[in-house]
Amino acid sequence: MDLHGNVRSRSLSKSLDVLTFSVDKQTFPRFALILGLRKSPIPHFIDRSLDLLKVFGISPPTTSTWGSLNTKPLSSASPHLPASYITIAPGAAHLGKAIPDSTLKAICLDFSSRNIHIAIVGGPDSQTIASSLISDLTDNSITSFCGSSSLSETAHILKNSILAIGGDTGAMHIASALGIPLISVWGCTRPSLGLSPWRPHPASTTLLPLRGTRPCSRHGAKCRYTRKGQDLCINHVSPSRIIEAATQILN
Repeated sequence: MDLHGNVRSRSLSKSLDVLTFSVDKQTFPRFALILGLRKSPIPHFIDRSLDLLKVFGISPPTTSTWGSLNTKPLSSASPHLPASYITIAPGAAHLGKAIPDSTLKAICLDFSSRNIHIAIVGGPDSQTIASSLISDLTDNSITSFCGSSSLSETAHILKNSILAIGGDTGAMHIASALGIPLISVWGCTRPSLGLSPWRPHPASTTLLPLRGTRPCSRHGAKCRYTRKGQDLCINHVSPSRIIEAATQILN
């Protein structure tokens, strides 16, 4: 079963010389959606992947979405977290999906004023913004795990948080899989591309820029509004909307 459907995976499948079932990547429909030639959203990637199982007589899950997911507890050398905290994943592969620094600072200041602790997760590329946020808040209300935790440890941090906030990234999907209440913040990509959180916690919410549901690009590398001299879509999800959504979930 080929769930990548790219050049490398097709080449590997061909070299193995075995019967291969490949997921429908919906490449052309996605481009049509971006260009405005298609209005309906793309079916979710996981649902398309599960369709491959039907040929084997396997039915998709109906009640337990992901099943039991094991995570690796933090080592004794890792920073200590309180019993109750929010996890924020600020990083993204492309700028069009990254939550702006000013937005992150505003929501962290609000949470800190309410004595809500914040854990920041991500790779080495998120260390700079994490350090900046920590220096702005001098009350030790932020703990950074950026660049220091493994993927399984990051999942453990998410699993034990009361709320997760992130853009269209891997951490967003991990939080969804773990059943954590999630606020997903969208920029130049959109859920209509078929890669939204799959069966998230019922309290979860999706925040789109106030520019409609049509995506600018498949991966967030391009924003059609910048060609018009305007700013990125991700800047059109205000801190107040994120704070309001978080408050509703926490209440």
